[in-house]
Amino acid sequence: MLLLSLTKEEMTFLTDTSRTIIPLFAAMAGAYLTYRFQKKDKIRDHLFTYKVKTYSALVEGVIDAKRELEKIRNDNFLTFSTPRKKSSEIWDDFRKLTAEQALFMSDKTSKDLSTIHDAIFSIVYLETLNPAYKTNDTEEQYKEALTKSIYECNQFIKKVQGDLKIDRLNNNKL
Repeated sequence: MLLLSLTKEEMTFLTDTSRTIIPLFAAMAGAYLTYRFQKKDKIRDHLFTYKVKTYSALVEGVIDAKRELEKIRNDNFLTFSTPRKKSSEIWDDFRKLTAEQALFMSDKTSKDLSTIHDAIFSIVYLETLNPAYKTNDTEEQYKEALTKSIYECNQFIKKVQGDLKIDRLNNNKL
């Protein structure tokens, strides 16, 4: 109703002013939204970088554990012996590594690492078992535990590659 009672000069002034102000507000709103989206992208990229570093450290630890477990397995099956860590040292190093890298781990990764923990601990348990309780069955369980631990390490590496989409990168599907 108010607009109907305006004079022609007042209407022209309002029209010219709105032609100037509306694009200015649109530009300001666009700049603000762009800033917000870029800020979120930077934070996301930064966090992804930390996640990659964490996963890299975890994979290095898993590879070291796997290498030491293979040495233990080879010492049991082959006649030559190589310098190696005890299974309790492997387990302890692995626990420390996962505790240090816990901040950027997903629940899925944490669960996968728990599986490796359990597999390595079963080796520690069988090694430290009282000699009076050791039988041929426990020796067979020991070999199975070594094989399972090495298998779980390999599975974890494949899962991390899938999580980080490295398999797609290798196949140029990104």
